[in-house]
Amino acid sequence: MPRYQPNWRMKLLPAVLVLLVAGGCKDDDPAPTTGGLVISFSGAGRYALYTETLLRTGPALYEGTSGTGTNKLTFDELHPGTYIFQRGPAGNNFNEAVQVAAGKQREYTF
Repeated sequence: MPRYQPNWRMKLLPAVLVLLVAGGCKDDDPAPTTGGLVISFSGAGRYALYTETLLRTGPALYEGTSGTGTNKLTFDELHPGTYIFQRGPAGNNFNEAVQVAAGKQREYTF
């Protein structure tokens, strides 16, 4: 009696199944929920970063004093939205609206 010999399609079936299962097991990374800002500006004085609401009602998220020449500040892990970057010598502040987008680092120069 002849012995059963699987055809070439049957020999490939286990390999195809392994590839299909392995291809379906992706490790999907969650979408980013925060973004960042890089702000460059010239001149000595005070600087601060506010949310739109905090500019009117509360303390700055970040604040400090800048030196003469060009200053470069980096703010990470910010929630998306509009922020106000305030800069300038005491009593003479300039307000600049800046945008944060999730998963991006936006750069501004003033």
